[in-house]
This record gives sequence, structure tokens and C-alpha cells, in this order.
Amino acid sequence: MAIRGLCVKLDNPHLVYFAGGTVTGTLNFTCTAPVHSAGVCVQLAGECKTRVREFYTVTEYNSRTGNYETVTKSRIYKGDEEYINTTLLLFEPPNHTLQPSIYSFPFSLPIPENIPCSFSGTHGKVRYFLRYRSNHARGAPFITFSKDKETVGIVVLSLTDLNTSHDDLLPVQFRRSKTFGVLTQSLPLFIEISLPKKGYVPGEIIPISAKITNDSDTAIKRCEIWIEQEVFFYGSGTGAVEDTEEHFAKIKRRGFPARTHKVWNCVPYYVPALPPTTLPNCQYIRIQHWLNIRFVPERGMNLNFREKIVIGNVPVKPAEKVSPAPSAPSATPPYDLTELPGSYHTLPPPSPYTPTLPSAPVDEYTYHLNSGNKYKKAETPPNQHIISVKFCQVSKGETSLGGMFSKVLASYGTESFPPKYPVFDLFQDCADREFEFL
Repeated sequence: MAIRGLCVKLDNPHLVYFAGGTVTGTLNFTCTAPVHSAGVCVQLAGECKTRVREFYTVTEYNSRTGNYETVTKSRIYKGDEEYINTTLLLFEPPNHTLQPSIYSFPFSLPIPENIPCSFSGTHGKVRYFLRYRSNHARGAPFITFSKDKETVGIVVLSLTDLNTSHDDLLPVQFRRSKTFGVLTQSLPLFIEISLPKKGYVPGEIIPISAKITNDSDTAIKRCEIWIEQEVFFYGSGTGAVEDTEEHFAKIKRRGFPARTHKVWNCVPYYVPALPPTTLPNCQYIRIQHWLNIRFVPERGMNLNFREKIVIGNVPVKPAEKVSPAPSAPSATPPYDLTELPGSYHTLPPPSPYTPTLPSAPVDEYTYHLNSGNKYKKAETPPNQHIISVKFCQVSKGETSLGGMFSKVLASYGTESFPPKYPVFDLFQDCADREFEFL
């Protein structure tokens, strides 16, 4: 081949960009012989695609049995939404012929502001990618791209600022009671749970406080805590919807005997890497997050708590944090950012703002066609514009308080663009650590 070493070097080695930012880099290749080319170009594209199945019943005549039967069938509805489609002509050679030489073309492509965050689910996805070409068949327009061979996937994050919603900063309380027995009911098990606020960011600790009054004669074997992500996928021109549920970062605590009173004083629960709630600016995908707490007794049915929470990617500023409700077991605020060491003191400027990522040697993050477009993972060191943060892929399974995640749930098939989300290093010391991960 006359075109060799065709690759893109992005100035941002982390492949993570914010809405309203700019994708910059260079397109490099070597031409060893004259080649016909309509031009050298790059394209920045972003889209949402969903596939929803709707079931319906019809009555059909069965000639084999001679009877009318009810048959269940299904229709497929697809959702397709385009957010970016920008093509930039970098170079148009004289006489449409590339001469033998070494070529390097810088480019800069803006990202719109009001676009959704990258996401991958069972029935749909939001993805962003960069395509590039330098060699074309005679007579083909320069905007013709191959499907997968010359594609680099990027992650785009839209800012979900928890400081802009007053409801996300208010304390949350919920309570429930339960009795055991059928013919003869026991005294009740009463549990009251308090959260300091409703909104959190990945990497933050949810300090869970609780008053537990077990006057029954039934012991509690264990307590389980996890986050549930519920995703709704819609199709175009229909009311059909498919939803999926996934559980993340499940932990368990030791139970407690019958006829006892117990207090949880800020039990720490680590929020894993997750997409923002609702997935703003996306028409076909909606996301909800729930905090689930389950008490498993030795006999009888479980006592379940399910409270809606909000996941964002801009942390709450210290002045706007809300202390636990007065009736919570502890009146001490669950955490104080001013006591965190080192770079963790640095807070984001007032919203809206566009965080910037630190620079890194570009040569270490080159994307070659013959390497399957795979890229290096990189952690983000502390930066003056954002709290210390790293970008992680969504996963589930066994976790640890300080650890990130290894199993990747999201996949885009042959293109393989798993999204990443910011995980803030906001670990704070909590009073009660009597727990273990499942």
C-alpha cells in the first residue's frame, strides 16, 4: 500500500471530553508513491441508537387444528438521534494526487454543549467517535468513510451539577416497621434511616445513619446495601418501552439479635462509577438510580427500603452541603472537605464551567489501524480545575473501598467504545466500618 502508518494522535490522551469542549489532534501518515485522493479529512460524529421490542397478540386461524388461536407476536421499533456530524477537510492535494512524503495535519473539532453523556445499555447506546481518511477510490467524494477501520471512539461527558438543584441537597428520611408471625404476631421491628442529602457523585461516600429497634423475637441475619440502576429505552413513533435493572457495589453488614436496639452512625457506602441520572438531552434513553437497603430476618419476609437518589458529576460545594436531619443518630456532618489532605482542597469554580484535563506525552497514546483501535487506559492526576478524579468504566461485582472496577459491562461490538465516567477522590472517614463486601 502507498499509504502507511495512518494514525491519529489526540492531544487529550484520556479520550474523555466535556460537552462544549474541543477535540484536537493530528492525522499522520506516510505516502510512499503517488496516490489519487480527493482530500484528507476527519469527521466527528455522535449518535443515539435504540432497539425496542413491543409484544402484541392476534387471533389467527390454525388450519392444522381447525381452531382460532391467540398468537403472541412482536414488532421492532428503533430510535435514532444524531448529536454531532462535523466533517473537516484538512488538505486537498493539487490535481487530486498525493505525492510521496510524510504528512501531518492538525485538526480542531468543537463539541456542542447540549448533548447527552456517553452511555451503553442492553437496548441502546449513546456514542461519539472520530473517523479519518486519506486514501479514496477515484471519483469518490472526500466525505466517504469506512465503517469501522478508521474510527477512534471518544467519551463525552455532559455536566450534571448537583449544586443547581435544591432538592438534591435536602436530607432524606424514611422509616418502616414489620411484625413476624401469622396467628400470633410479635412486637414490631422498627427501622428509621437517614441520609444527609439526595445527590451524590461517583467516588463519594454515602453516610447511612439508622435507628434500629428490634422488639420482636426474630433475629436479623444480615443487612445488604446496593445501588440499582434502572434504564428505560424508547423507540421512535411508539409508546413501547423496554427497561433493564442492574445492581452495583453490593455490600453486607452483620445482623443483630432479637430484642435489641442498634444505631448506625454514618455507615459508609461507596458510590461506584455510574452515568448521570436521567441522561439529560437524550430523547430515547432515561436513567434512574435507587439506593436499596435490605434486612434479612431468620424467618419471615425481608424488610426492604428503596429510595431514589441522584447521581451527578459535579460535586456539592462545602458551603451547600446539608447536615443530617435532627432526628438522625449523629448531629455531626458526615464529612468535611476542608479536612481532606493535599489537592483535595481544590473545588470546582461556580457552575457552569468546562473542566480541563492535564496534558500527557502524546507519543504514548497513538491509535493505529492495525492494532484494532485499542487505546491505553490513563488515570487523571489532580488538576486545579476539578477535584482529584480518575475516569473508570461501569462495572459490577466485587469491589473495595479504595479500589476501582475491572469488569466492563459496556461494549459496542467490533467498535468497542466503552464509556468512562469521573470518579472523584472524596473518601472521608466514617465512624462505623463494621461491614464487608459480597
